[in-house]
Amino acid sequence: AAPQVGIEAGDAQDGWRFTLAACATAPGLPAPLPAPATHYAWQWSAAADAAATPQPFALRDATAATVAALHAAGVRIAPQAPQALLLLDSGDEDPLSLVTPLLAALSGDQPLVVVTRCAWKIGADARVDPVQHAAWGLLRVAAAEHPTRALAVVDLDAQTGWDDLLPALAAAAAGQRWIAVRGKRVLLPQLVAQPHAAPAVPPAGLADARWHVVTGAFGGLGRLSVQWLAQHGARRIALLAPRAHADWAEFQHLLSERDDCRLHWLSCDVADPEQLTQALETLQADGGIAGVIHSAGLLHDAPLASLDRALIAPVLAVKAQAARRLHAWLQAHHGRYLLLYSSAAAALGAGGQGAHALASAYLDGLALAQDPHTLPQVMSIGWGAWGETGRAVDPALQDQLASSGMGLLASAEGLWHLDQAVMRAAPYRLAMRVLTERLDPQRRALLAPVVGTAPPVRSASNAKAARAGNATPDQATLSPAPTDLHDATAVSAWLSERIAAQLRLDDPSRLSPGRDLLQVGLDSLLFLELSSDIQRELGVRLDAERAYRDLSVTGLTALIAELAGEPASVTPTGQVPAALEHDAPGRHQPFPLTAIQHAYWLGRTDLIDYGGVACHVLFEWNLRHDAFELARLERAWNTLVQRHDMLRMVVDVDGQQRILAQVPVYRIERQDLRALSAQQRQQALEETRQALSYRVPPTDRWPMFELVASELDGRHYRLHMNLDLLMFDVQSFKVMLDDLARAYRSEDLPPLPITFRDYVLAEQARRQEHSWQASWQYWQGVLADLPPAPRLPLAAERPLTQPRFTTYQTRLDASAWAALKQEWQRWGVTPSAALLTLFAHTLERWSRQPDFTLNLTFFDRRPIHPQIRELIGDFTSVLLVDFDLSRPTSLRASIERTQQRLWKRLAHSQVNGVELLRELGKGRGHQRQPLMPVVFTSMLGMSLDGLAIDQALTGLLGDPVHVFTQTPQVWLDHQVMEIDGELVCSWYCMNEVLERGAAQAMFEDYRAVLGAVAAQPELMQQAGVMQLLDGGGVAAFARAPWPALVHDAGIDLRDLEDALRERSDIVQAEAMAASQATGSTCSWSPPTATACHPIRCPAIQARSRRSTPRTNKSSTRPGAGWKRARCAASPRPCWAMGCSNGKGSGIVWTRSTPGCARCPSTAACCGNGCTCCARAAGCARTATLSSANVRSPMILARHKRRRMRRGAAASPAIWTAASTNMPPCSPAPARRWNCCSPTALPPPTRCISTTLPRAVSTGAPRRWRAR
Repeated sequence: AAPQVGIEAGDAQDGWRFTLAACATAPGLPAPLPAPATHYAWQWSAAADAAATPQPFALRDATAATVAALHAAGVRIAPQAPQALLLLDSGDEDPLSLVTPLLAALSGDQPLVVVTRCAWKIGADARVDPVQHAAWGLLRVAAAEHPTRALAVVDLDAQTGWDDLLPALAAAAAGQRWIAVRGKRVLLPQLVAQPHAAPAVPPAGLADARWHVVTGAFGGLGRLSVQWLAQHGARRIALLAPRAHADWAEFQHLLSERDDCRLHWLSCDVADPEQLTQALETLQADGGIAGVIHSAGLLHDAPLASLDRALIAPVLAVKAQAARRLHAWLQAHHGRYLLLYSSAAAALGAGGQGAHALASAYLDGLALAQDPHTLPQVMSIGWGAWGETGRAVDPALQDQLASSGMGLLASAEGLWHLDQAVMRAAPYRLAMRVLTERLDPQRRALLAPVVGTAPPVRSASNAKAARAGNATPDQATLSPAPTDLHDATAVSAWLSERIAAQLRLDDPSRLSPGRDLLQVGLDSLLFLELSSDIQRELGVRLDAERAYRDLSVTGLTALIAELAGEPASVTPTGQVPAALEHDAPGRHQPFPLTAIQHAYWLGRTDLIDYGGVACHVLFEWNLRHDAFELARLERAWNTLVQRHDMLRMVVDVDGQQRILAQVPVYRIERQDLRALSAQQRQQALEETRQALSYRVPPTDRWPMFELVASELDGRHYRLHMNLDLLMFDVQSFKVMLDDLARAYRSEDLPPLPITFRDYVLAEQARRQEHSWQASWQYWQGVLADLPPAPRLPLAAERPLTQPRFTTYQTRLDASAWAALKQEWQRWGVTPSAALLTLFAHTLERWSRQPDFTLNLTFFDRRPIHPQIRELIGDFTSVLLVDFDLSRPTSLRASIERTQQRLWKRLAHSQVNGVELLRELGKGRGHQRQPLMPVVFTSMLGMSLDGLAIDQALTGLLGDPVHVFTQTPQVWLDHQVMEIDGELVCSWYCMNEVLERGAAQAMFEDYRAVLGAVAAQPELMQQAGVMQLLDGGGVAAFARAPWPALVHDAGIDLRDLEDALRERSDIVQAEAMAASQATGSTCSWSPPTATACHPIRCPAIQARSRRSTPRTNKSSTRPGAGWKRARCAASPRPCWAMGCSNGKGSGIVWTRSTPGCARCPSTAACCGNGCTCCARAAGCARTATLSSANVRSPMILARHKRRRMRRGAAASPAIWTAASTNMPPCSPAPARRWNCCSPTALPPPTRCISTTLPRAVSTGAPRRWRAR
């Protein structure tokens, strides 16, 4: 954290006071450490057929009806048979009911087959019985304790007949131990490593006004969970435990102070139903309960042979039965989450932990049984051993665990798993480090071998063959690529032909070799297409930043020749990247969501603010039956579903997507409105529109699209098409409509040779490429300096209902738009960059800060296969572009700067911006807002198979009568496209997020800015931004006010910050109005300043003491005191105000006493005083002056003011946090004192005098780029 400068509005004598606070590091949790190799999940695969050899079984505890049913199914039952069969009863909610029959069956040594029902969730709609699932945990321990015993477990579906038991018994006879039967198939489980990760939990991701409850809160994991909750925004945390730990008071004080949260301990034994209910009722009456982390547990480690029901009951009471009660309570009281701490012993088995494994497996089953679409969200984490907390800190136990094959998780790794569990929201997560070589053979067989995800690498000859067939239909007549990239004539001719085709120029000779391509219409999207063609055809990867330096045919020709000699820019296999190959065996296996898909999927849930929104697009067309027959449309649509895998995609609850091999025939829903009146018909259409617009269908159920036909009359109908954007991007929609048209005409649609799954896995492997790694390194240097999203005026309360969206739209007629494009192209900038800049300037007029970052979306299909453009999928990428509009400048200069920034960012667009947002989220986050909720999407210049985008998307069904789109966590999405030569600008705004009327007012401002530059382009040459008035005139675009909440004071916080930025040594400033303060307003007189030159002084002597100077009471701050430090060159001490809060210290304000030898203006020292600034080395670890981390001169300013008016209205204090350009906690120069002059600060017209409140916050410090 960088040091901060603060400003306090002081009294009439003191004037403005600037403060510099040192960075402070407080002890706390370690940073999460990604450990994907320790994340496992169960996967079931079909077993090889085993020969059926009927064997008799001795049946334990079964009714005559059951015996008869087994006989009828072909299962032989004989009381004296050498092997036993145990059928576990289902229906009981208490796992204790299993203990007696299981222990009795396990007490002998005869072969045993145990049959459960619905113990496992195999299939999206499967039901799970937690009690039956619990049995598997205990049986795994039995297998671990008796590895040579013939023991098998078979799980059947609820409705499966006993005849399905026969193939399972055959598999058991063949040596299989863990078996399930679904749909007549025998399935076997394996634990598969899960290398994919979700983003980190935002710092305020768990903010909620209600209580967060932790059971077993004083245990190792419980205590860590309390800290984790506080770190992620929980402000009220209840600790449930029978007894408080000896350090409870210290622990409570530490977290309360550090994380600004309230901790409350309730004496409660969760095994006691009455105590648990009383504790929950107490918290419910005091604001309610947001969720529970169930960390409590009781261990009774002993071999199964020595256990009985009485010994196991207490273990189940604390862990399993308490979990069931917590779940029921949260369901009844609308809790958000229930996070259960289970154990890896339930998955792998661990000798001597039968009771623990039984209870833990019940927790896993409880989570798997929960409907993922209802609250609370139930998640169970099967923890392996933690090496730094809990029981496993014992070295002897660690050795014992290691000998049995269980490694240790570091606390940082465990915290990463905790973040991942919450962000993925999968019902079950297994987190353990396994020492595979030390596992016994039975348990080692449960672990699937690690398989790499990199696709096969083609030879150079194969790559050339792939390149030969990689042209799209509209490129078939183009000349072949030159073979010698140093032949400037050949490369130049090829480029000219290719660019002319992209720009749809009739004659390539119109492209003079030296002409700036931006001036003839090449924009950033077309450049990406050209770059892809160059990489595919020539095998050279263009650097966008270098290309922009001379973006002409001549410049690109020279760059290609230059890059051809750089190994990093040429594909290692020769000329092109390895072509994509199809993974036929794994086609229907789960695969990870892309970064953007994951963001969309997570946004459907209520786990994040402004979520609960399906990212989708809704189209409506009015069609005629005789022109577009519904029955043919339905047949064509089903043909489409069979051709494109992504139309059969679902997303499982664990956050992985999967392609269904078979789906039923899709039927278009029909609703008959013909008998309704015109008004009733319109109302019905509106109801359908609203229902489709805001529906959030489950992603684990097919289909993820909806087609509805509303019959209007005998000849016309309205087609509603609702498409989930987890499946699509804009280009995919064009592919879909093209194929739909071909299918409607009964043309053959041959199977595609590759799938979206192949592409995604290839993108995962791409991370090993040099270009991806270089881009990642580039962004690591950029992220720390990126400012946040625009801070727009928010509504007072966050909407509690599902977000709704409003669309605002404006058009610029074709002639005005053509003239504006020509003007921008003459400057050498793209229309997209110019419109983005106009958008940014509009936001700046409304934003709290003038520097911010915007989200740009673009579509990035890498040309790694000839048919890549024929796939349906979401290839969307995100680019982060930052703006600093704090200095007045002309629009032209600002647009040109944006263009340069765009090219620089595009040069490193290999890394998707969503992944970068995850990195940002690790260190930033806001309780009320997403990280980057303002988006700009340009589809200008985008061509699909040679057609303009509007022609490509409307070629089949014509122009839609309605289009609606929405995106979770996006407050404002500005989309621009060209339709029939006109510019169409659309704003999609989330309702009730911004202040009432703010979205519409901002849009009107943007429309006025666009109108002004279109009417008078010369306005872009002058400083400032102008708006077009209704009467045709123009006026300066005034900034929206951000008042200091002071009655009639006239102070705008941004005016104060602008004044601060005038100083060369202040990089960024932020003023905040602190509440709960009193004071009076006063007016300013012109400032004066006395000249004084900085003079270096020797180091500060170590002597310091506390004292209280004479000062106006209203300007003192609780918790701050005076420190007296003597300057070695001065016979008199300098008074320095310091902050002693236990978290670090720094010089915050200084005043010298009369006679300071180093101050030329000694006459001012006694009265107004001179100012002294300090530099000191080292990090602020203590509250002593000598260790202050102050490595830049302190900023101070003095102003004379008129006498304060008495009786003025009460007002809050203003504080300003301003970061100076100082690296945090790095080696610094030797300590020295500087004396410097009071500095004139251009003041606002009024100021505040105040009594400062307790614990005034100056905001979280940030590092900012030097300006």
